[in-house]
Amino acid sequence: PNENKNQIAVKVCNGVGHASDSCFIRVFDQEGKIKNTINKNVSRHSQLIFSHDDKYLIVYTNTISIFDLINNSMVEIKPLNCETQNNSECWLMSVHLSTKSNLITASTDGMIKIWDLQGRQLSSFQSNSLSLQDANFTPDGSMVYSYDIDSTLDLWTLKGNNIYTFNGHGAIFTKDGNEFYTIRNFKTYNKNTNSELGWGTSLVKYFTPQGAYNYFKSTSTFAYKKDNSLRAKWKRILE
Repeated sequence: PNENKNQIAVKVCNGVGHASDSCFIRVFDQEGKIKNTINKNVSRHSQLIFSHDDKYLIVYTNTISIFDLINNSMVEIKPLNCETQNNSECWLMSVHLSTKSNLITASTDGMIKIWDLQGRQLSSFQSNSLSLQDANFTPDGSMVYSYDIDSTLDLWTLKGNNIYTFNGHGAIFTKDGNEFYTIRNFKTYNKNTNSELGWGTSLVKYFTPQGAYNYFKSTSTFAYKKDNSLRAKWKRILE
């Protein structure tokens, strides 16, 4: 099920376990009363997301169905380019919703796409990796970040211009979106024998362009990242 403060959506499936992939969806209010029944056949593996205004239910596996719960209508999105290439390793890795109610999708062919809830594609760009794990909006919806299996994290404009590449896997943003933390993996070695001792992790703090810009407008130093080329690059983009 998927739940927000006003309603909950539940997949109702025929059969037991993997015996059947035939499901439909019921939407309940918090008192348990049925608000909507969506009779379109959906996979038991599909994921469910409510829009922030409760008007839409997004259902996805490798395709995305957007149900308008007010007008009882539906649009379908097929975000995968690699499906047309008969690629058996073609998967939709993630779907997220911004505070402005746009969708972002990331797929195994490295494509990142942004959509509105009417199914219109707003932006599409190729990431720097064919091992893409996730793409999402920053908290204010003004930028996109993505990361791959090799712990490369990229920050993008909404049109796909690469702002900067970090070392890290995943990102945890502060609420204002000005700072984020990422986990960085590293190897440790015995310097005498040059042999690998094992893996470790560290939590690294970075600034987004907004945070960096606000910070170095008021001081001549750049906390944690004293890199003038990075600072100049972000300043050029913002100005």
